[in-house]
Amino acid sequence: MKVQLIGLGNVGKNLLELFLDEGQRLEDMGVNLKFVSVSDSKGTAVDENGLDVSDVLKCKNVGWSGCTYYLKGYSAVE
Repeated sequence: MKVQLIGLGNVGKNLLELFLDEGQRLEDMGVNLKFVSVSDSKGTAVDENGLDVSDVLKCKNVGWSGCTYYLKGYSAVE
């Protein structure tokens, strides 16, 4: 299932961290989530093939510098 996450505040970041911790367990239960878009107040990270969640969290922590899949200024609906 493709997922678009809007908001990377406390809830959004914790959801991604939970996915990192429990993603394999979800897959074992037949739930296959793929984050294809993650948006914050400054832009959107996009990859139709699925974002690397750990990389998204790292990039968010350093202000998205060097993250080629991050589109600064784009909202979640664009």
